[in-house]
Amino acid sequence: MKKITLLTFALFTLILSNEANAQCTDFSGGGPYTNFNSLFGGAPCDDGTGCPFNEISTFEAWADESYVMDNIVVGHTYTFSLCNGPGAGTWVPSFSIIAPSGAIDAFGLDVGSTCSLTWTATEAGTYTIGISEAGVPCDSSTNATTNNGFPAITCTNGDTCEACIVSAPDAVASAVLPADGATDVEIAYGEANNNLGPFEWLAATTGDPADDFNISFGTNPAADNIGGLSGFASGGSINFGWLPNTTYFWTIEAVNCAGLTPGPIWSFTTSACTDTAAPAGVSAPVPADAAPNVTLNADGNALLFNWTEGDPNATFTLNLGVTNPPTQPFVNFENGAPITGLAENTTYFWSVDAVNCFGTTAGTVWSFTTGIALSVEENQIETFSVYPNPTSAVLNIKTTKEIDNVTVFNLLGQSVATYSKSDLSNDSIDLSKLSNGLYLVRISAEGTTQTIRVTKE
Repeated sequence: MKKITLLTFALFTLILSNEANAQCTDFSGGGPYTNFNSLFGGAPCDDGTGCPFNEISTFEAWADESYVMDNIVVGHTYTFSLCNGPGAGTWVPSFSIIAPSGAIDAFGLDVGSTCSLTWTATEAGTYTIGISEAGVPCDSSTNATTNNGFPAITCTNGDTCEACIVSAPDAVASAVLPADGATDVEIAYGEANNNLGPFEWLAATTGDPADDFNISFGTNPAADNIGGLSGFASGGSINFGWLPNTTYFWTIEAVNCAGLTPGPIWSFTTSACTDTAAPAGVSAPVPADAAPNVTLNADGNALLFNWTEGDPNATFTLNLGVTNPPTQPFVNFENGAPITGLAENTTYFWSVDAVNCFGTTAGTVWSFTTGIALSVEENQIETFSVYPNPTSAVLNIKTTKEIDNVTVFNLLGQSVATYSKSDLSNDSIDLSKLSNGLYLVRISAEGTTQTIRVTKE
């Protein structure tokens, strides 16, 4: 089954419900697929001759997959269905209609139907339509590869298309990056896909403006034998299997409601691969291997990941998950960058693969176990205050309570200093031995705890 796919990955996405017949929000069987946008320009509307019935007839739907659809109009009524085509009715679907905000507009099936769901849009923009199997817990169908009819969308007659009062945009002016004919364009090598960019261009300053841009690229002078992306903004990068010492051609289409205007075709050539061996591996992980009770930053449940690089010219893929080996890759991950959305009191496995154009050196799998998320209380009546802040040495704590203990954390969530009641001198602590930077100071007194950001300079 051939589909046009533009996937967006997010680690540790919140799943609302996992019960049968629920509002499913996780669809790992495939997608979100963009074929409704690429074939029909998004959601249908009545152009005066009635609402079209837009059906994808080149493949059949499976369970636990999803589709995105642009140009949904608030207040318009739509019907999504799997009533026609090979396999229709093989299993009973259940649909989840997810608005741009993440709200569920509708789910299940129309009363008396076994293949369609009608809803009225509460928001405008891009919707996600998920397909589950009725009566089966979300994202657990055994029919994830079983054909069940053609995906289709229609609307209520009278949901008229918005009038277009402009002309098609003028073509883009010129390429900025990579410049036309550029050589030695660098590739950021990754384990699965390589990254190249940014792609930048100058939009036309004449004519009616473009609402959007499409990019197409290839190894042929027509720039069309690899593929393209719709809704691509100037300055973006592309993950693809870019090859060294290869000439690529690319072009930009300017798009508005009146149509699209092709632009000129440009070219660039990637750098040759000069590596003669795969890079050296990494070592000295932070969090340390088997580290217990690793504190998270409550601002997004974030944790910074660091390691010692064996080859400064390599790029890195960080793999993370709750199973060994970890299964979620973060390609072109920067040493010292954070990952958000981690769970408290959970054991994670992670590894770092070093990558260059010659090959990949797989990293050792390490583990750590998270503790609590260290919160910083703000916008509340202050129980404690500190001064001076920033400080170069002594930090004074102002409170009407008797302090029990003070703990200082760095931004990795690691405890770097602890002070008991007997360590305090006039409710003050000495930070002179700490390196300059931002710290979180957690103060506990008479059953009350508050964490305050403090800068050491």
